[in-house]
Amino acid sequence: VRIIYEPGLGYSRDKHTAGIAKAVNAAMRADAVLVCAGEESILSGEAHSLADLHLQGAQSELIAALAKTGKPLVTVVMAGRPLTIGQEVEQSDAVLYAFHPGTMGGSALADLLFGKAVPSGKTPVTANTGRNIARTASPEKRPARTGLPATFAYRRQMPAVYRLPYGFRRRRIREYGNTEAEK
Repeated sequence: VRIIYEPGLGYSRDKHTAGIAKAVNAAMRADAVLVCAGEESILSGEAHSLADLHLQGAQSELIAALAKTGKPLVTVVMAGRPLTIGQEVEQSDAVLYAFHPGTMGGSALADLLFGKAVPSGKTPVTANTGRNIARTASPEKRPARTGLPATFAYRRQMPAVYRLPYGFRRRRIREYGNTEAEK
């Protein structure tokens, strides 16, 4: 396996698009493209709320440009919360949402991407499409009374990319013939 590495962006919030052309050029020389997106771990957790859950910086532009190459595009998302990645999912041939995988995350992701392991988890959260996410709390903008707390009423109206619990895995199925069991 030959890997061509070209960082399209310096970090997740990078808005400078100069590196995107270099990444596209590298992608044109490859059989398949792997792009890592998301947010640094310092951006999620307590006291790190965001009103806009789209990919930060120029990440969406990078993914769109790589998708236009026509090469198979695998997007790995690392984030501490569900981000609104509906557009990026549509542009990608495969998506692996890794959240923040920890100290052995690199090895684990490599095993998944190269087929040494099979991803088999179900997502514990709902990932929204990004439409109608930011809503005001003013009474005239609230949804009709449903008997549920306001948060649930809002979420019910949001279109989702992946609803809880979502996930599937692909693996080879072996066929066994002439099997016998001993008593």
